Amino acid sequence: LLFSRHQIQELRHIDVNQVITGIESLLRRLLGEANELEIRCAPDLPPVLADPSQIEQVIVNLVVNSRDALLGTGGGRVAIRTSASTLGTRAVVRIEVEDSGSGMSEETRTKIFEPFFTTKAPERGSGLGLSTVYGIVSQGGGRIDVRSKLGHGTTVLVELPASEGEVELTDDPKLETAATLGSETVLLVEDDAQVLEVARQILERHGYRVIACSSSLEALEQCQAGFEQIDLLVADVVMPQMNGIELARRIRPLLPKLPSVWMSGYAQDDLQESREPEGVFVRKPFTSETLLRAVRRALASNEEGGDKPEVAPV
Repeated sequence: LLFSRHQIQELRHIDVNQVITGIESLLRRLLGEANELEIRCAPDLPPVLADPSQIEQVIVNLVVNSRDALLGTGGGRVAIRTSASTLGTRAVVRIEVEDSGSGMSEETRTKIFEPFFTTKAPERGSGLGLSTVYGIVSQGGGRIDVRSKLGHGTTVLVELPASEGEVELTDDPKLETAATLGSETVLLVEDDAQVLEVARQILERHGYRVIACSSSLEALEQCQAGFEQIDLLVADVVMPQMNGIELARRIRPLLPKLPSVWMSGYAQDDLQESREPEGVFVRKPFTSETLLRAVRRALASNEEGGDKPEVAPV
């Protein structure tokens, strides 16, 4: 979607430090207990004009790449540092991700941003992580540099142009109020492991019980085993084997009144063309605020006992 320019951007004047600290717990979980994470954020960074979800994508993908470089080493260190500098007349914000992993040869280093190029086993990577990072940084008018030596770790330096706007909060401080908290059981279905984990954490942090499934077939089994405990379906629209729309149709005989939240990086019109008119639509990449509001809206429509809302963005 990024390469074809169909991914929807929500540009804001953001504080990169705030983005990093906001996903720190996720990064530590991704690295595991065997690896150490060090974060050093320079104070008083100027804002950058970017989509906060895409900056999160950049950092998560770089950290996951560092984690994979540390496999087989018995544990190591990943450092994330931010700073501000000036290139000519232009102010830039720097994000530096350094690891003590296996490093790479010069031949490999020159290919790492090519789509589908990977040194990982087929089941461990698609070769799109670093090319996605490159696409996001380039689209934002920035640059990226990689320094690495075989056996001596890797450092990735991202530079983004600073903006002159006022920093906008990436999350609404009202999120912790009762309006976004819940105790319902959510069936969460998403074939992208990173998106599944982030969405699960958002929902569980706000009181929901989450049944997380990486495929529609797994979700259908959960419904058949104990469907009376499920209050809401939150599903990706496009998935292999069985997409989210077909999953909802298969679940409907078991739970005819089950409300739905649809997640998709495609335009809303693509969902409406699927002839599945019920539910609340969330565009990817989404923020915590967007997902939580969609969940409450879908649940409220069911509690009111009226007609479910037509597909509508949040």
